[in-house]
Amino acid sequence: MSKATATPGRANKVRGVQRIVDSHGDVSFKAQIRRDGHPYECKRFANLEDAAKWKRSREAEIDRGIFIDRREAAKFTVGDLFKKYRLEVTPNKRGKVVESARLLKLEKDDLAKVNAALVQAHHLNDWMERRAKQAGRGQRKISGSTINRDLALISHVFTKAAKAWRVYIDNPVELVERPKSSRPRDRRLSAAEVDAICAASSSPQLPIVLRLAVETGMRLGELLAMTWSSIDLDARFVQLDLTKNGDERRVPLNAAAVAVLAALPRPIKGGQVFKVKPQSMSRSMRRATDRARQRYEADCQARGVAADPKFLRGARLHDGRHETVSRLVEAGVDQLTTAKIVGHKTLAMTSRYFTARDGHLLAAVDAVAARASAA
Repeated sequence: MSKATATPGRANKVRGVQRIVDSHGDVSFKAQIRRDGHPYECKRFANLEDAAKWKRSREAEIDRGIFIDRREAAKFTVGDLFKKYRLEVTPNKRGKVVESARLLKLEKDDLAKVNAALVQAHHLNDWMERRAKQAGRGQRKISGSTINRDLALISHVFTKAAKAWRVYIDNPVELVERPKSSRPRDRRLSAAEVDAICAASSSPQLPIVLRLAVETGMRLGELLAMTWSSIDLDARFVQLDLTKNGDERRVPLNAAAVAVLAALPRPIKGGQVFKVKPQSMSRSMRRATDRARQRYEADCQARGVAADPKFLRGARLHDGRHETVSRLVEAGVDQLTTAKIVGHKTLAMTSRYFTARDGHLLAAVDAVAARASAA
């Protein structure tokens, strides 16, 4: 609180606000709400203006019949709500591992220290500034899309607190200006990049998972959830009982995918094909990609040739899904069939995943020109 600068009688001009001077000479202002039929409330502020503003706002809520008792919220910090959500809500979600990691990171931020009854939009704006400066995977800073996903999670925590836990707070997420979402990724993985990453991997499972991601278009979570009982190599299909969209899906296996799976040792009792967490696999991918890039640059230097600045840069496991979609479309497979294979619910999503190489586009226009000249 600030040192005493106001005159002792100034606070008396605002009814229900008490001026307090402690033993150190620090001044605070205690605003009090006393209304019949409503619980007693009080709150201390560093200056008279804030105390009076809070008192007027709370009394206006009572007059309009929209009073919200925030005393329960005052018992919690925002971090308490994050933790409660992580322990009670997140375990019931399919993406529980990733969401739990996101919430643990939020619990360590200064935002978590704010009293839940006092959290406002400016606290979230401060958090967004800090979050934007944090290093992402192969990025200088976190993307707007990532921040927006975190904001959506924070918003749901506040909504859950109000609806299910009776911790009534105004949702400040609704009052912040969200950053622009990043452009959709258009990264593909070339065969040379896949080979280089596999050769540089210290994880015995990454090369298998990466090659299956490229050949099948399956998401990382779907690949890691596969069981031996779900794989039929004779029929060349994998049965996915639960996907990201909540639907079942049968994934066809091409010859390359069958060869990869057939080469794996098959336990007598079956079970999961891969016993590894998604974060570990993503981490192995980043490390292998970095090592592969270093080896590539050293090789280029030794041969006296310029290194391709894009080769292996920013490659992710999920780019294997982009590669699958793009290969299917370039091979002439219609979008409906492509969407069915990779599990897209809309053709718009399939179009978003399709990235044409320059050679494919040139071949297309040349084919049209050839037909026109022949006619």
